[in-house]
Amino acid sequence: MKQKYLLFGAGLIALALVIFLVLGNENDTQAYREKVENDRLNRDRYFKNSAESPISQKDSFVGLQYFAINPDFKIKAKLTLIKGAEPFPIQMTKGDAEKYAKFGYATFKYQGKEYKMLLLHKPGDKFLFLPFLDASNGKATYRGGRYINNVAFPKTDEVIIDFNYSTNPYCVYNDDYTCPIPPKENRLDFEISAGEKLYKKPENQDSK
Repeated sequence: MKQKYLLFGAGLIALALVIFLVLGNENDTQAYREKVENDRLNRDRYFKNSAESPISQKDSFVGLQYFAINPDFKIKAKLTLIKGAEPFPIQMTKGDAEKYAKFGYATFKYQGKEYKMLLLHKPGDKFLFLPFLDASNGKATYRGGRYINNVAFPKTDEVIIDFNYSTNPYCVYNDDYTCPIPPKENRLDFEISAGEKLYKKPENQDSK
């Protein structure tokens, strides 16, 4: 009888642990979604109100369009540092160039295939920079690719690549801007259905 109670108690503990882990995971996912959503709302406010916004006609700006937040596109990648790399010129959309340093390569697997992307750093910036192209360009997203501007400096040999934070270059919203062209290393052969979608200008603005 004592053994039966012990087994019953152990079963209750195991069940409680499973419930705790499931609820904890759900809470973490919800907190993550709220964080991304808040970032998007803040970006809309900035574009609508800031004097440094790339939107020229703010009165007609009604917000940016995004894919649904998908935690599966928050990817943990292996980092390989590029030591001693000097800043080099990245080609811009208007034919000019800006200097970036090659920080390292982020390697990850997606649907069984391995990918390696080049992380860049502009001297003085607080975050790493990841410009990329994917199979959604020219359809659901801007044909010239998108950027992840907030890749945190990794403290280990792993780096988080979160495509839910993908945004359009400023030259999408305003022809006065020139923007970095994603390097060939960062061309993905699958669709990144995450982050910002193609920006559709109001009818009273020039179309892109």
